[in-house]
Amino acid sequence: MSKQEKSSGPPPFNNPFAKLKASLPKPAAKENERRAQAPPPSAPRPSKRALSIEELERQQFLEAVGEVEPVRHVPVPAPRPADIAARHGEESESLAQLAELVTGGAALERIDDGEHLLSHVKGLDPRVVRKLKQGEFAIDRELDLHGMKRAEAQSALQAFVTQSRRAQSRCLRVITGRGLHSAEGEAVLKDAVPTWLESASLAKHVLAFSVAAPKHGGPGALYVLLRK
Repeated sequence: MSKQEKSSGPPPFNNPFAKLKASLPKPAAKENERRAQAPPPSAPRPSKRALSIEELERQQFLEAVGEVEPVRHVPVPAPRPADIAARHGEESESLAQLAELVTGGAALERIDDGEHLLSHVKGLDPRVVRKLKQGEFAIDRELDLHGMKRAEAQSALQAFVTQSRRAQSRCLRVITGRGLHSAEGEAVLKDAVPTWLESASLAKHVLAFSVAAPKHGGPGALYVLLRK
């Protein structure tokens, strides 16, 4: 039997899905077609920039109080030359008085009504004057001039006041006596000591002096308040 006769046998088994399988697109071709029909990918969204500390604080402030309006500038009129001169004059006078109180350049002003002797620098606080007159300051040191001659008493007072201020004492008591037993029958030291305290050499150390209260000798003694 020839080869031709062998090939002309009965037809192969009938497969009804053969044509369907052949008509179906291959997987690779189907994937390529899907990619071709798909829309192009969108561009990536830009990432948000991290805010600085100042920007975060401003954002939080605006969220808390809302928008604010700038403050309107209100022009302030310049002072007149006359006002400036008057103010400078008042300030200069006050500074001068203060300097005199501190350095001891201010003179003492005496007030003597015949019953009570008082002398103090101008501008001294009235509360200080009242405390001195009533003997409310603690007495740091005292000097007794009883039995001294005039020149001896003046020299002793000068040294006493100077040394007391150097020692940072504040309130002194100077006993002058009333002069009841003096040879002349006059209160020599009682009248002389206030004048010495008001002299240039001692006034620079003294803030005020007053006749002592009865508990500290009355008219026979003086309180002397020293400068700092």
